[in-house]
Amino acid sequence: MARELTTVQPLPPGDHAEVFRGSPDVWLPSPRAIGPGRWRITLRAGGAHRDVTCLVGDPWTTRDGVERHLRWVPLPAEGDVIPVERWLPSLDGELFLVGASATPSLLLTGQVDVPLGRIGEAVDAVLLGRVAQRTAAAFLIDVAARIAAASDAAAQSAVSGTHQRS
Repeated sequence: MARELTTVQPLPPGDHAEVFRGSPDVWLPSPRAIGPGRWRITLRAGGAHRDVTCLVGDPWTTRDGVERHLRWVPLPAEGDVIPVERWLPSLDGELFLVGASATPSLLLTGQVDVPLGRIGEAVDAVLLGRVAQRTAAAFLIDVAARIAAASDAAAQSAVSGTHQRS
């Protein structure tokens, strides 16, 4: 079963498109490259966390901003006695940087694939749906903070370069 997930995170004012178009290892939370366009990242929800394989597509400009395809799939954790990752949802969606530089936001929308058929649907309705929403929200908070920090660093570097040339 798949269900829709959508969450939004405001960014501080500024032009963040260059950072978002750049390498995802700048803005993904704790990225570890595992192949072209693929990273191992840690997602969190409350006190729980889980590593996932995160695939990030190339950026493209839309009428509303910049968009990148995003997919994550849970990974087995060291010490798991049973394959817990098979019971956890994966996400296939789009990550958008939208809005003018005065009011930018990140928008994550996609399909959460809920495993285990009707049992998975019941668990998702009671618990995992909220966990998936919190996980996506925490992910966007982390990504927003990293994009804002990288954008600030780039802006400071540009200002410093301008002052040095004067």
